[in-house]
Amino acid sequence: TEAEKRPERLTIVVGGAGFTGIEFLGELGNRIPELCREYDIDRQQVRLICVEAAPSVLPGFDPELVDYAVNYLEGKGVEFKIGTAVKECTPDGIICGKDNQTEEIKAGTVVWAAGVRGNPIIEESGFENMRGRVKVKPDLRVEGHDDIFVIGDCSLIINEETERPYPPTAQISMQQGETCANNLAALIHGKE
Repeated sequence: TEAEKRPERLTIVVGGAGFTGIEFLGELGNRIPELCREYDIDRQQVRLICVEAAPSVLPGFDPELVDYAVNYLEGKGVEFKIGTAVKECTPDGIICGKDNQTEEIKAGTVVWAAGVRGNPIIEESGFENMRGRVKVKPDLRVEGHDDIFVIGDCSLIINEETERPYPPTAQISMQQGETCANNLAALIHGKE
C-alpha cells in the first residue's frame, strides 16, 4: 500500500550514543543490508539516525576508540546528530533540538538508549551522588565510609586519564564485583 512506501517508515532513530546505543547501531548497521535484500528494499531508502544530547559519542571512552566507532558506523550509513537533545517523542517520530533550533524527524521506529540512571534509592540515601550514582574511591569504598562498598550501576568511578566517569556497563560491573570481592577478602585477613 501507499502507507507502506512512506520513507519515514524506513527511518530508525536511536536516542543515545552511549555504549548501548552505539552497540545497537552497530548490530543494526550490519543487519540492514541483509534485511533490505530479503525484503527487496533499496538500502538507500533506509535511514539510521543517532541523536545524542552530549557533546560526543561514547562519553568516557578513549577518543581514538570513539573516532573509530563513529567512522565505522558512518560507513554503515549511520547519521549522527551530536549535541542534540530529544525533546519529545511523537506518534510520527521525534522532535529534537540544538542551539534553540528544533527539528522534527519523522521515523517509523524510535529506540531509546539514553539517560542511564542509578537506582532512585541512592538519590535518597544521604550519600553524595550524581544521577543516582555514588562516587567511590578506586578501591570501591565510599569516601568517608571505610565499611561501605558500592559497585555496579550505583557506583561512579572517575577514569583518571579522561577525568570522566566509567560507563555503567555489565563489563565494568563484573570487574567491580571481582575487585570488591578481593578487597573484602583482604580486609578479612587484616590487609588494606
